Amino acid sequence: MYPYDGRFYAQAKTLVRSQHGWMKPLLVLAAAQLVPVIGPLGALGYSLEYARLVAWGVDAAPKQKNVQVGACIKAGWRGLVAGLGATAVGALTDTVLTYLLGTQSSLAGLVSTLIGMFCVTLSCVCAVHASIYQSFRAGYKRRIRDMVAADFRSIVRITCIYMLLCLGVGLVAGIFFSFVIGGMIQDLTSYAPLLAYADTLETITTRDALGILAQFTALASPYAPGIAVGLYLLSLGNAYTQLMLNLCVGIWFRRFDVPSWRSMDDPLPSRVTPVAPQLPPSR
Repeated sequence: MYPYDGRFYAQAKTLVRSQHGWMKPLLVLAAAQLVPVIGPLGALGYSLEYARLVAWGVDAAPKQKNVQVGACIKAGWRGLVAGLGATAVGALTDTVLTYLLGTQSSLAGLVSTLIGMFCVTLSCVCAVHASIYQSFRAGYKRRIRDMVAADFRSIVRITCIYMLLCLGVGLVAGIFFSFVIGGMIQDLTSYAPLLAYADTLETITTRDALGILAQFTALASPYAPGIAVGLYLLSLGNAYTQLMLNLCVGIWFRRFDVPSWRSMDDPLPSRVTPVAPQLPPSR
């Protein structure tokens, strides 16, 4: 097999930034993720379609105009169903290890986090495989196990990339919200004496409760724009993380010479001679 150097993130970032207007899809994906249910499915479907093109060796993003939203939602649903098996196995493994290590153990929490991150990567592998064959059943084929066994080290590398991206997004979001919400928390301390007494809460009338709610709304309303901006930036970070993870997996698929595949039930070829990814020049 072609000896990849493990620079999955650098290759994925080059692919994204080489496209004209590459920020526009990310901004749209971030906004879409704020829509309940169908929004995250559509965003997932778009990133999976992008990863499918990359796996086939196409160094281009899906079209930005006249995007079929329904097709993206369908692709996201297909990828979600395809990855449920890996998620279930990870949840079962996590439950068993947590029981053996003890629920109060800090080691158990660390192991649980690592298993969760690894299972997200495996779920992504299943989803991309299902996207290639346009069927969720492709996410449960033996070929996936053979691919992971043939190059387990790269899966670990992609998982580490995903962990670092999540850590970066969480750190930036934490810093931002600490500044935005910090002032609001200080203002809310004026209600602490009232909430400190349980018997006082029992004597509050409906009129008093509505008055407190009105005061709380008036107090929190100046911070609403900052909170809205923070939520959108957090959604933007999640969209970028999801896209990078799927693209890294798509680049990993290239080493198994996807164009030579036939049926989803066929085993992985015993001898794979993948083609080195041809990345477009940076702009």
